[in-house]
Amino acid sequence: MKTLNSKLISLYVISVFIIVTVVFMVTEYLAYNRAETNALQLMEIGPGYINGATPDTIATEAKNNGENIHALLSGLITGNTATSVLNDFYLLFSSSTPSGFSDGTKISILPEKFNSANYYTLEASSSNLGPLSFGDDYFPLTISSYLEGLPWRRLYYSAVDGYDGIVIISSLDIRFLPEHNWLNKVPGDVIMVSPLVAISAVLLGFVITRLTVSPITKLTIYAEKLAAGALHERTTFASSDELGRLACSLNKMATKLQKTFDTQKKFVSSAAHEMKTPLASMKTAVTGALTNNRTDEKYLQLMEFLSDRIYSQERLINDLLLQAKADEVGLSPADNKIDIIEVINKVSTEFAPVFEEHSLTLTIVIEESLKQHHPYVSGNIRQLSSLFSNLIDNAIKNTPDNGEIGIEITLADKGLIIKVSDTGCGIAPEHLDKIFSRFYKVTEDRTPESGFGLGLSICQSIATRHGGNITVESTPGKGSIFTIDLPLVSK
Repeated sequence: MKTLNSKLISLYVISVFIIVTVVFMVTEYLAYNRAETNALQLMEIGPGYINGATPDTIATEAKNNGENIHALLSGLITGNTATSVLNDFYLLFSSSTPSGFSDGTKISILPEKFNSANYYTLEASSSNLGPLSFGDDYFPLTISSYLEGLPWRRLYYSAVDGYDGIVIISSLDIRFLPEHNWLNKVPGDVIMVSPLVAISAVLLGFVITRLTVSPITKLTIYAEKLAAGALHERTTFASSDELGRLACSLNKMATKLQKTFDTQKKFVSSAAHEMKTPLASMKTAVTGALTNNRTDEKYLQLMEFLSDRIYSQERLINDLLLQAKADEVGLSPADNKIDIIEVINKVSTEFAPVFEEHSLTLTIVIEESLKQHHPYVSGNIRQLSSLFSNLIDNAIKNTPDNGEIGIEITLADKGLIIKVSDTGCGIAPEHLDKIFSRFYKVTEDRTPESGFGLGLSICQSIATRHGGNITVESTPGKGSIFTIDLPLVSK
């Protein structure tokens, strides 16, 4: 039993058998209770006189014994039910059926009077007691039935200790007899219907299991294809239940994985390209120096060239590591409370020599309410420093000498807005939606001085990891404004 299909069918069949057995038991028990109630309503019970005894002779005998015959009879009659009669009393004569008596018994019933009371004497060829007399005050339905020749009544008797002339007689209607062994019938009934139940359960179980397992099988095959690398595959299974939600989640996961892998491939390819070109030029320069005699001045120039290229490669590797760190999935930055104004001031100070070299003016505008109570954000101070360092470096590279760079810090709804602006060349509209892509550069310049096209991509990753966002507005010839929003935390 290895497949889910066989397990579900087996479980279904076992469940059906249990349910059928319980239903039979409950049904039999309810039928027994109904029969008991009906039988009790139609049951008649009272004294019967045998061996020529009469009510008067029995009363005299009881008096001589120091007993009250009425109290004695009341104690023997009260509390009996149809089931107790069936279990404790004896059958008076052969069982009767709707068509008569099974052994041909002939019953005659004759009226007689005992002390002005209406009594009847019943004689039957197979009676265990001989002639039996009983009154119509106890047995009106029985007397009526036998007088009319209707075989619906069955008589039972119980002896009275110490008295030979009197017995307790109970008359039951055979149409409403309770089945006192109802519990013993359940196994037989279950066995009788077992073949039909088993066939029905297997067929229904197969159909229901097929409907249940078939979608799971399809989704399993689809998941196996994804695991094998077929990320372009999509399942067409649709449903409004949990399986439909699972199918939708698998499709979304495949789309995200494919996008991630495509980005990774492009990232690796671009990184390899960025590293290959400088290494090729370094190899050419070193090969030339080894094969040709050069002056000391030429060798010095070669060392300076190699030093620049090594520095450039170091910068690229650091940027790649920073990008990878910022892209780590499932990891949040260190949960430190950081004074964002202090970070921006420190980063700006580090660029002071560059501003002076290019005659650039840096203006930092802080909202008045933030000057006394600096805003705090939760995150990693090194990554946030890299975020603003890259934005300021980008502004410097794209702003001509004597230009202006501005940083504006303001409050927004539950957050902080930082704008980094410049008066540089601006960005054409067709580049704005790609500006945060890895290795994307507006110009075709691939010199180390122009950067590697990773700075803004790193900025976006860092902002996202800190629960924020970064956008850009730009007008060609006038400059650009990069806007970062970050969530605030209390100090």
